[in-house]
Amino acid sequence: MQRNLDGMTSETDAPLPASLLSLTGQVEVEDAYGQIMFGTEGDIGEDAWAAAMVAIVRNLTVISMKRDNNMTYSLNIARMAWSLIICAANLSLQFGLLVSIHLYLVEPQVSHVQARYNHFLSTVFDDGHVLQKAWDVYDKDEICSVSLLKPAFYYAMLAIWTLTQVNEIRNTQRMFTSILALPTATKNSEMLSFIESGHFSLGGKCHINKLTTPVRIALIISVVLPRAIIAFCLTVLGCRWLTATSKFSDMILNSLALEFVISIDELLFVSILPAATRVQIANTKLFFAEGPRPKSMQEVEKSEWAGYRRSVLYVLCAMLFLPAYGMIFQSVLPADMGQLRGMCAEHITKAQVTHCDLMAFMDHTQCYGSAHSSNIREL
Repeated sequence: MQRNLDGMTSETDAPLPASLLSLTGQVEVEDAYGQIMFGTEGDIGEDAWAAAMVAIVRNLTVISMKRDNNMTYSLNIARMAWSLIICAANLSLQFGLLVSIHLYLVEPQVSHVQARYNHFLSTVFDDGHVLQKAWDVYDKDEICSVSLLKPAFYYAMLAIWTLTQVNEIRNTQRMFTSILALPTATKNSEMLSFIESGHFSLGGKCHINKLTTPVRIALIISVVLPRAIIAFCLTVLGCRWLTATSKFSDMILNSLALEFVISIDELLFVSILPAATRVQIANTKLFFAEGPRPKSMQEVEKSEWAGYRRSVLYVLCAMLFLPAYGMIFQSVLPADMGQLRGMCAEHITKAQVTHCDLMAFMDHTQCYGSAHSSNIREL
């Protein structure tokens, strides 16, 4: 067996030395029986969803364990209650804003742009023919700024918004698969391992090793499902609003306006939760045991390739969603607006012509005439 200068084997299926755990992404822990175990830690995030997860798994379990040992647990009750209140507030705000944005912003904008398009058709067309005189005097600013008239810009903005939501959907998917992947515990005390202090009463860094069936179901119902519903609804709502936008500049503003709904969970986490509770959440990790030896380089590369495959799958799904939504599923405007695009081409070109391109220090009289000279202030 060949070895290099560091003593590593050249065989890719041999375990890497424990000193190189950073390459494998693993950590070394000692289990309840004193045996060394290697595994991977998983972050649960730092937001209202993570606060709810820690409240349900860690604090509820510690309360049960302290109660069984006749220990005080009032602080744990406060942590759990406050975290669940934050999660409930997050749900109320996000769902409430989704409904409000849908009713008071998106649907009125859809109605407006549809009415504007209908007015254009009834004014400029007669029996399928363009009335050139009517088009010449028609107010073109708004009808020629409909987002679908510039497909490249429209789909680029739709792609940016969709990728923003893909991040949220992917985080939800990671949480869901992690909850499913954890082994099943028969009692609450098996779910947690306090790897720093070694005892539940002292706290410190905590590993969630297993989940009981009731806790697993509670996490899926209270954390995963609401988060997934909000992400999917916000994706569709944002696409509908961008499609109904009647000004190109408003597309960017609308996408930014919707994005703040996603960040409410992080805002509540940072602004409302006490620092000590945030530290506790940050110190709570998912732990997936992988055996008594580190991964081999072959296993490390296999895991990384799996990550690339998932990323490619998400990108493909997002890219397929864009034309499917724009040309099939959206109900704002017809997908084929080629004639209007051609009619607006001259108006859009004229709107892009600037009146003056001189630099600030130059004489602008040639642009604005003699009136500019009387408007110059003395230094």
